[in-house]
Amino acid sequence: MVSAKLPQARLQHILAQIDGIVAATQGLAFEQVNNSFLYERAVERAVQIISEAAKELRLELRNK
Repeated sequence: MVSAKLPQARLQHILAQIDGIVAATQGLAFEQVNNSFLYERAVERAVQIISEAAKELRLELRNK
């Protein structure tokens, strides 16, 4: 198992969240997502996870 502190693991978490957002909202119009409490909260949570993982990356990786 890869340590969650490694940059590769953090990047995998970011990609997994992006993939999850795309899969959950595929085929839906923006308005459908925006007007759904469930979809809106799910996307919001995924973005929070992305943000948390990204801010733990080394500065060199964040600046690329």
